[in-house]
Amino acid sequence: MTDPEQVKEKIFERGYWEIILRPVEYNEQKLNFNEIRRLLETHQVQYLGWYYPHLSDNRKHGDYYNKENFVQSFVHWGEYLEIFRFYRSGQFIHYKGLREDRLADTPPLFAEWTPEMQTVPPEQLFLEPTITLYTLTEILLFASRLAIDGVFGDEAQIYVKLHNMNHRILRSLDIRRSGFHYRECHSEIIELGPITLSTDVLKSEHKKLAIDWTIEVLTQFNFTSEHIRGVLEKDQNNFFNKTFTF
Repeated sequence: MTDPEQVKEKIFERGYWEIILRPVEYNEQKLNFNEIRRLLETHQVQYLGWYYPHLSDNRKHGDYYNKENFVQSFVHWGEYLEIFRFYRSGQFIHYKGLREDRLADTPPLFAEWTPEMQTVPPEQLFLEPTITLYTLTEILLFASRLAIDGVFGDEAQIYVKLHNMNHRILRSLDIRRSGFHYRECHSEIIELGPITLSTDVLKSEHKKLAIDWTIEVLTQFNFTSEHIRGVLEKDQNNFFNKTFTF
């Protein structure tokens, strides 16, 4: 079985997401372990083949368990490397390896994946804009579902960071989108938030906020365009309609 500390170390070696969702008002014992499991199963975002957040019940590549005042789940399988804690207070903390740095780790069809299949990161590290939009859409949709279920009370605070971004370039996996290519980030960390939202606002505005934050990420790569919001809205509709191309 993969060790959670080893998973965390591997995540931090390359690019990764740091996601924090939490109530503004702290209550250490708000949820019990069964309630947390129900929340994760009920509100998990399942538009892509790899769900958000991933619940690792396969102990060969990770685990899921109760511990002290939180549940913890971690996984290392192919390009997917992540660990999260969901605390009884309602706080959710997630470290998620950047897929773009591990795309070549995907095993051949029907092959049994092992950690030895890991490859070195790309010679030129990059951030894929559509994957970024999809990830932010998943995060904020998950947050809105938790908020609607009362996890955060009246208000939720959301904080997202992208780590190890310095000298990373933009590159789309869609070769038709050449306008994204080769623009470089000069910040080690891209911070989004923290932002405090009421349940009603989070419910109605999570899609827009995902696009707003994607645009903010793109500006860190010196990318601006008057047409980008329309492009991202179309991409986000493809996500929800499951008509995406990767």
